[in-house]
Amino acid sequence: MARMVAVHGVWRSDDRLALWAEGPGRHGLAPESLTELLAGVGPGLGWLARRAAPADTTLLMPGRAGAPLPSPELLGPGWAQHVGTAEGLSLDLFAVPSLVFAPEDAAQLLGELWGAPPALGAEVDGEQVDLWVGASLRWLVRVHDLAWRIVREGAMLPALLDGRARWVPATTGPRWAETRGLLRTAPPVARAEGRPGTEVLGGALEALVDAEARLALREQAPLLRPGRSSAVSTPAAEAWVAALTTRTAVVEAAPDDLHVLGARLRAWHRSLPPPAGELRLCLRLVEPLGDDEDDWSVDLLLQRSSEPSLLLPADDPDVAGELITRAAAVWPTLRFALHGEPVSTLRLDREGALGLLLAATELTAAGVGVLLPSWWRAGGGLSVALSARPHQPGAVDVPSLLRRDVVVDFDWRAAVGAVRLREDELRELAAAGRRLVRVRGQWLEVDPAGIAQALEFLSQAPSGSGTVAEVLRMAARPPAGVSFVGIDAEGWLADVLAGAAAVRVADVPVPPDFGATLSPYQQRGLDWLHLMTRLGLGAVLADDMGLGKTAQVLALLAVEHAGGEGGPTLVVCPMSVVGSWQREAARFAPGLRVQVHHGATRSATFDADVVVTTYGLVHRDHEVFRGVEWHRLVLDEAQNVKNSATLQARAVRSLTARHRLVLTGTPVENRLADLHSMLDQANPGMFGTPTAFKRLYSAPVERDSNAAALASLRTLTAPFVLRRLKSDPAIARQLPEKQDITVWCNLTAEQAAIYRGTVDDMLQKLATRRGHSRRGVVLSALTRLKQVCNSPALALGDSTPLAGRSGKLARLEEVLEEALAEGDRALCFTQYAAFGSALQPHLARRLDCEIGWLHGGTPRAERDRMVERFQAGEGPPVLLMSLKAGGTGITLTAANHVMHIDRWWNPAVEDQATDRAHRLGQAKDVQVRRFVCIGTVEERIDTMIERKRVLADSVQGGADDWLADLSTDALAELVALSADSVAELEA
Repeated sequence: MARMVAVHGVWRSDDRLALWAEGPGRHGLAPESLTELLAGVGPGLGWLARRAAPADTTLLMPGRAGAPLPSPELLGPGWAQHVGTAEGLSLDLFAVPSLVFAPEDAAQLLGELWGAPPALGAEVDGEQVDLWVGASLRWLVRVHDLAWRIVREGAMLPALLDGRARWVPATTGPRWAETRGLLRTAPPVARAEGRPGTEVLGGALEALVDAEARLALREQAPLLRPGRSSAVSTPAAEAWVAALTTRTAVVEAAPDDLHVLGARLRAWHRSLPPPAGELRLCLRLVEPLGDDEDDWSVDLLLQRSSEPSLLLPADDPDVAGELITRAAAVWPTLRFALHGEPVSTLRLDREGALGLLLAATELTAAGVGVLLPSWWRAGGGLSVALSARPHQPGAVDVPSLLRRDVVVDFDWRAAVGAVRLREDELRELAAAGRRLVRVRGQWLEVDPAGIAQALEFLSQAPSGSGTVAEVLRMAARPPAGVSFVGIDAEGWLADVLAGAAAVRVADVPVPPDFGATLSPYQQRGLDWLHLMTRLGLGAVLADDMGLGKTAQVLALLAVEHAGGEGGPTLVVCPMSVVGSWQREAARFAPGLRVQVHHGATRSATFDADVVVTTYGLVHRDHEVFRGVEWHRLVLDEAQNVKNSATLQARAVRSLTARHRLVLTGTPVENRLADLHSMLDQANPGMFGTPTAFKRLYSAPVERDSNAAALASLRTLTAPFVLRRLKSDPAIARQLPEKQDITVWCNLTAEQAAIYRGTVDDMLQKLATRRGHSRRGVVLSALTRLKQVCNSPALALGDSTPLAGRSGKLARLEEVLEEALAEGDRALCFTQYAAFGSALQPHLARRLDCEIGWLHGGTPRAERDRMVERFQAGEGPPVLLMSLKAGGTGITLTAANHVMHIDRWWNPAVEDQATDRAHRLGQAKDVQVRRFVCIGTVEERIDTMIERKRVLADSVQGGADDWLADLSTDALAELVALSADSVAELEA
């Protein structure tokens, strides 16, 4: 049976933690024995114990016959029987051998014990010991946890105590109530030094908060150190700030300077709100009940945070005096309540009531409860709104009749908050000259100067009729000098202006030959795109990656083509997705004629329904594209032109098209200027210049967190942007549990040259080889061809850079950038360890983040640590793995993206790797992407696998063996390089 030992703790008066242990028949083991016991539990505790100093701690404990009683932890349920009667019992002082820990070491030790079981298994010299954690030590662990949370939440204050810089817990907020609750649960032994319980808790908590704050500061920033000048000449405040991070905490400054600094800090602390959970003052504003608009009052009440519904009159000066004094520093009107007879109600006129309304936020921040009428909304200033309605109500209610020349009526109106005012009401307010007024039974705050400005604007504002596009253009560029709150619309126009997500239109039928069935959210996307086209409005389709933006656009083109509508569409995209547009168009809309404008032999004329080109070529061949009146301009991966000042962005914007469509998964990557660029490409000029947009929206929202500017921006942009996220519940229900996506990639010219040379060499050798020799040639060539598709550096076996040489790698970077921008995590599989080793630092540089690399040579401990960090949501967001090392036996459900960089011809192997993320415990839908180079052996094998998946799944042995048995003619057809496979990457 294991020996039992109990370990206890107490916070000493010298701000040190004392640990002592007791065994059967002995209270207070030697410090050396306690050190061995802690080391037997774990190296962390042992290291800390060896840093402690042995010393006696004098404790007041119950005892009998000159010896302390054993603790309940040591005796268990038999403790009461052991103690027996009270005869001979007394409280005495005992000097107990102990280990004494400095505050920072104490914080680490108590942190190590957080979550530990009551009994810790220890091994000392081969003997098993049950080390029981006593109630006092468990309580101190809770105190430390509270201190740790206080620091992590920033709920502490810097102070100056006895010439030392200290961090102390703030006496406000929910943690203060928790502190008081923790005090009530302190075990008696925590007071063993005879001090009151508040001092025990206060001393321990303050010391641990100070220790944790210093540890946190040293982890996050370099130490602040005093200057080299003498202590007397160093300003006290500067020395105090520096001492807040040093280990000694001593403030080296002149005594007089320290005295002044200490007084100022104490005054600052006193000015803070009172502790949460204590009695506080509450002010309740009562508005006039009759016709006298100056008959206001405010009730002075007392309120407890724990019982906010219980309100008592604050008419006892002994109780409420200090609270009223605090509040009067914020709202001086309360000073009247401090003189004469105690009062529970103050009478106010209209201006006094307005003063309380305007001071409410500051009073609340100072810890004063404020109860205001429900109609009050701070910041409801004067503004203008655009009112619009159908010119002929009911005439265009059927969505199919909507068109770009539909006329709507509009005019401008003034508004205060949510109340729209007629011009005559506005003139009455101007004549009254009051700031707090009652309009239609509702009290409003108005600015007389703002009323005059609004009247001047309304006298000159246009009104009449216009198209939907003209009205939206007017709203998107509100006049300077007045605050604009949005558009009031009626009928079907209200649905359109409510935003893309709110508009309801009839389903647009997809042609029978369309190669896919649209999901409900994709059908809604098609309906909205069709509506925006008919209204003559550009659109931004900003669905998450993987939600099928390309399919929705191709469905729109197919619908128009089937109906004989529209005209040529120009698709502008990065070079890396040109091939994807080709393949997706052939798959979904085979009736569309597609022309790729790229390469040295590109044509200067266009004879196709869809022309696909790149951003670089739009600038380079600008005159060719500008000479065509395009029906539609589609900008894919439009973040490539988010900088409106670039030559590419300017060239794209200058093209003429009846309808403009912007596709992006990240409408706002870094700043609101990105959104303006997208909106300006969709509707050139509608949202003004970048400078004006920054003044109206970007600066107020990003710099000042202006809620009104943000609300106005959302109102104005809602009709033009459709954004659906994979995390939206309505979308999540429509998504399959696993999505398989083929990512089409082009080869660079360098890749194509190496590829052709490998094919020619293989066919030449096959002319003279038979049997196993022939199979070896085929397998070797297929391996090299797969390597070429990844990167020339892998195929050549050299250490040359990867950047700019591989179309597949460029596409991988784009997909990963979009996934990371959405906060997702990804697994990337490759079967070539050498490629993975080169790819890891390359991706780390390009994506500016840590990239994990797990391969066959990764030590087991490092492998386990890497997997644990990834699963915990820590460490690298992208985990690169060799297929053999990471394809089985690992659970990586923290990832919701799986990328197969190179194809393994046996799909079962790929499926096993995919199952690292797509398995029990996965809380998200998983997107699986297989990167395939167009017109190469990768595309043809991919097609063959999909057509003969049952056969492929049954393949045993080497993954490529079944390919080696094909005839020479079949092999030549399999590996031939098609004309559309090559495209040089553009900078």
